[in-house]
Amino acid sequence: MIIFPEYEILSFIELQQRPEVYRYYLSLSNQDIRDWRVFDAGDYEIIIISGGLKNTGGHWIEIVEVLNVGNKTVIKIREHQPSPEAFVTMAFTNPTVVMKMKKADIFSDKEIISWDGMEFLKSNGLAY
Repeated sequence: MIIFPEYEILSFIELQQRPEVYRYYLSLSNQDIRDWRVFDAGDYEIIIISGGLKNTGGHWIEIVEVLNVGNKTVIKIREHQPSPEAFVTMAFTNPTVVMKMKKADIFSDKEIISWDGMEFLKSNGLAY
């Protein structure tokens, strides 16, 4: 049976209220770190997914679906990039999404996959 747990995307203000999570988020700035991390937040888990360094603005990560399959919570994402004709900020960026889910609704074993079913590969970079 597949279950679709609820989640919410954290705002920047909510992110700042969690010092450990915020410190990690800041450490991703201008770093080529493609990673995902889980942080304990009492009854919740906070998950940060970062797409790695990009040479322009206009990149972002979308949470497509979250589901419990077997004994694993699977988070499906889609990484967006600007069209070649788009006017974008000429600056290094690291597209990142921060989500929160109730521990009671999810499994400790997690997997991040892209919308086309490919595994979200980490770069093994260390933020801190």
